[in-house]
Amino acid sequence: MIRLFSIVNKIHNNIEKSTVMITEIVGTRLLTLRQQRQLTLQEVSTLTGVSTASLNNIERHTTSPSIDTLWKISSGLAVPINYFFATDPVDFELARPADFHNIASEDAGVVVQSVFNSIASNNFEVFDLSLTSQSARQSAAHVPGTVEVLIVKTGTLTMQVNGQTFQIPAGTMAKFNGAFAHEYRNDTTTDTSFVSLMIYNR
Repeated sequence: MIRLFSIVNKIHNNIEKSTVMITEIVGTRLLTLRQQRQLTLQEVSTLTGVSTASLNNIERHTTSPSIDTLWKISSGLAVPINYFFATDPVDFELARPADFHNIASEDAGVVVQSVFNSIASNNFEVFDLSLTSQSARQSAAHVPGTVEVLIVKTGTLTMQVNGQTFQIPAGTMAKFNGAFAHEYRNDTTTDTSFVSLMIYNR
């Protein structure tokens, strides 16, 4: 029992350290980008729709932004989300699940991870997502010209795009216009996992 408690405690500590590290990286990257572009917090707030208080907290490493907040910031500043996590570009990168970056989600039962650690291009990025049974995630419209490609690994993903509903079973792919608000949904009794490839017209 003592050994089990020790293992659980170690896992909990590692998760906390990872969260703190991501919070620091995101805050530092945002501050650096804002200073490079000579923007005030108010100007960034106007571009992104995120309050100056929230932006200030992110830059000071006192809060970890959710996936929705990161979408707003990345869209407003025209950078991929993984700019806030990534290292310098490399010619080849092998992405292992253990290296994925967890991005906070406000949706219960939804896990969102940024896949690659280096910036290959401003024109695309890859996410790994999983939805537990009966969970859902709503996404605001992305910038015009965005195309999203979905590769369903397990389960069946239900997508609602521009008022239409589609089902995507495991082993199949789909693409859609990301400029429309959309919803990812798992209506089944088992978990659903999929890869999202975002292609931007930048």
